[in-house]
Amino acid sequence: MRYGTGDVGNCSEVSFCATTISIYFLGGFLTKLSQGSVRREWRMELNMSIKKIAKMKDVSIRRAVQGFLTFVTGVCVIFLFSAMSADEMDETLISIVGLIGVVAMLGVFVSEIRFSLEANIERRGEPAMEDQLQIFENCEALLGDGGSAGWKALESTSKEVEMPMKYFPPKKGERSIGTGKGITVVDCSAEEVAAWVMDYCSNERTRISTEEGNPARLELTEKARANEIAVATVKKLPFFVDNREFVVRLVWKSKTNKVLVAFESIKDEVDYGITLKKARGLSRGLWLLEDLPARDGAKQCRVTHVVQLDFGGFSPTWVVDKMIPVALGVLKEAIEEFKKGERETEIEEPVEEVRRWECDELGMR
Repeated sequence: MRYGTGDVGNCSEVSFCATTISIYFLGGFLTKLSQGSVRREWRMELNMSIKKIAKMKDVSIRRAVQGFLTFVTGVCVIFLFSAMSADEMDETLISIVGLIGVVAMLGVFVSEIRFSLEANIERRGEPAMEDQLQIFENCEALLGDGGSAGWKALESTSKEVEMPMKYFPPKKGERSIGTGKGITVVDCSAEEVAAWVMDYCSNERTRISTEEGNPARLELTEKARANEIAVATVKKLPFFVDNREFVVRLVWKSKTNKVLVAFESIKDEVDYGITLKKARGLSRGLWLLEDLPARDGAKQCRVTHVVQLDFGGFSPTWVVDKMIPVALGVLKEAIEEFKKGERETEIEEPVEEVRRWECDELGMR
């Protein structure tokens, strides 16, 4: 059957066109809604590069198919709009084109939902494995029970960071071990700080490390797992003391209003491409990142960073005293990374509250 312009008001393809167009725009709206409901933080990409590279080919193909389906949907919609004003048009052709448009639109919609759900899984992380849970148990123990025994105040590298330290004097034949803790407030969400911590070998942080004179800093991509990366770094120590190499794995997990990042040394040997005079050190620690109520509309989180360093071999007490604040100096980097406006004005009160709380906890007042 054929219809002319005079029959437009009665032809079934007009209603079919209207239905198709409505479904198209409704699908787009629901897609955006689903994306907004599952993507909370733009930087939460904590399943690191090796996993993304492995997925790259599959994702590229799926995105290409999605783009083609979007194109087909658009062509069908344009065709159906044109059919509404045509002098005459075959009803069967209109029905076929409309059906193709609906199928293509549904394909785009389902594809977007899948991408959104996968992004949500990446943001939340996969369930921690048994060995990863053990790391968190070991590292959370470093926070202690709130007692003051063994802790002393350190001269902080930043007035915005409180730095107590616990030092265990080595017995004969033992290694030098020091534990330090830093607390501050950062102008962003806990998830953003966690993403920054896990991005250990970013261009910016690697550049800063190189400028500080540290010989090496790299990511062991072959060791990457769900919620986990492995990194190696060689830290420059004072003259007459060999540089120290640290090879650690970092694991993260998310809880309500907080994110934890734990790290612990591993025994892997690392090829730096050059011969470096170094001794192997061991480290273990935890980032406890807790969201705070927004202040003047800006996100804030309390950052507690505790680190235990075993410098390996013989390390004088003064070296341990010097290197613990250096290790905790990463908190100052985090503050600068997310600094908004005048830092001293914006967070002076929250930091003082944190300092009072921490001093009471450690019995330092």
